Amino acid sequence: ITYTNGGISIGKANATVTGNSASVTYSGLAQSVAGFTVTGLVNGETAEVLTGLSASGVTGTNAGTYANTVTGTGSSNYNLTRVDGALVVWIGQW
Repeated sequence: ITYTNGGISIGKANATVTGNSASVTYSGLAQSVAGFTVTGLVNGETAEVLTGLSASGVTGTNAGTYANTVTGTGSSNYNLTRVDGALVVWIGQW
């Protein structure tokens, strides 16, 4: 019997990082949204394993859409899909 050293390859898991979103009615006051959520982490891991990730956070007063952009590298153990969130300020009824 001859034994040959082998190898093992462990691929990255897939995860999605989504910027938080909010939809509000125009009030004349500044509204904001910040942060992100993560889906697809394995083995009970939490977002803390994704170092270097952040969401820009955004504040808006006037009606419109403001992006909450997700940036950063994350982790060598995950293939990350980044999805930006948004703050949407709607025109209120008068």
